[in-house]
Amino acid sequence: MRIFTSIATTNIRNNFTPVKKIHQIVEKLGNTHTNSWNTCFYQKKPLPSNIGTEVRIKNEILKSDIMIAEISIPSFGVGYFVSLARIYKIPIVCLFHTKYKKNISVFLSAIIDNNFTLIEYNDKTLEKKLNNFLQSFTPQKKRFNFNLEQRYYQYLQKISKEKKQTITDIIHEIISEKFNSQNT
Repeated sequence: MRIFTSIATTNIRNNFTPVKKIHQIVEKLGNTHTNSWNTCFYQKKPLPSNIGTEVRIKNEILKSDIMIAEISIPSFGVGYFVSLARIYKIPIVCLFHTKYKKNISVFLSAIIDNNFTLIEYNDKTLEKKLNNFLQSFTPQKKRFNFNLEQRYYQYLQKISKEKKQTITDIIHEIISEKFNSQNT
């Protein structure tokens, strides 16, 4: 899954909560981060330019399967990104550390929506709670049939024999390559 992560800059710089662990959990489960400032900070990549930031962030949120917002430390930016994700109906999980419970906005704690989840955690429960949430959103494989021209079918059979893979695996590989080339 592609995940947009938003964390208050103050929290990242001062390490008030275990935010680096959030990034590690996301990657450990085989998910991909979208190009947010937070991710660049932890992956030691160049920070995205401020030019066109609003459009870039909107596009990154739209490309995401889910948004993770660490909301223990109040941030206008994080709140704005959560609002954008809600507008575009991107599932959101807002995490907050138990010791910062008093900081949580009444607005966020009052949201009742299938695409919005609020999770309280502590240092010991973060990994389990985030793992459980992300695994519940992991897309399941779907089976479907489609019509294919004979020449394409013969081509797939040929590749299948050469690679010693099933036609399904070959089709999955082709689609994955195309998908990844468009989403990087």
